[in-house]
Amino acid sequence: MARPSRRKRYVLGAGLPGDDPDFVFKNTFADLEYIVKELWQGHGTRFEFECYDLGHLYNLAWLIDQGWLEPPYLVQMVFGVLGGVGADLDTLVHMHTIAEKLFGEDYEWSVLAAGHQMPFATQAAMLGGNLRVGMEDSLFFGPGELATSSARADDPPGDDNGGSRDDNGGSRDGRKNEQRVAGSCTGGSTAKLKVKHDDGRIETEFEVDQNRNGVQWTVRIRRDGKRVVKTHATTTAPSGSFSVERKIADPAGSNRITGKATSPSGEVCTASATI
Repeated sequence: MARPSRRKRYVLGAGLPGDDPDFVFKNTFADLEYIVKELWQGHGTRFEFECYDLGHLYNLAWLIDQGWLEPPYLVQMVFGVLGGVGADLDTLVHMHTIAEKLFGEDYEWSVLAAGHQMPFATQAAMLGGNLRVGMEDSLFFGPGELATSSARADDPPGDDNGGSRDDNGGSRDGRKNEQRVAGSCTGGSTAKLKVKHDDGRIETEFEVDQNRNGVQWTVRIRRDGKRVVKTHATTTAPSGSFSVERKIADPAGSNRITGKATSPSGEVCTASATI
């Protein structure tokens, strides 16, 4: 096997699916051990871990438990490939729930869904995941508009989450002073996020309304994927909601702010905005 140069990023499948009835990708546990020791530990290579089924998340957790990998882990959940899990949005939500339990704050994730990328990418964004863009995932830039290059798909109109704009007309170019966005929750709660520039800082306000008092949530706020706030907040009367307000650093250029809250029952609320 040719030795790669250092600090490259490669794809490592965590299981055995394939798209040919007589062929599967051979990644036994011995293979996985050799690959991560030779490339990750030996050459500083960072992997995108492709997980085609629920069990592949546990395979990755096993590699981590052996002490062979260090965070952050980049997980690509793949749906709709023969031999792997089907392209079902309920399965996406379940795999995300399990990944949260296994990896916590130590991973970033995105999705690839053969033939179903747009609805899966939308759902992933609502759950706080990253977005894949380019002609491998979609041949259309917008409704009825064929993509002309992968480069253009990386700069859609509106914000990062599918081109939707907020009430202030904000966009991902970062020129607007304030963003207000509605988030999403896996249960019956609602979430919203407000971010604005304030004297060289970014003022963030992440609010969740559960309509129930006395529930303590775990809250995390990330800037460009890096966690900047981790705290707990308890819903209070009269509306059974909480709000976490922080001022964080404001590096030059656009910044993507993501608020995420998890309840004791496992409900997850997320909201993201770019300013």
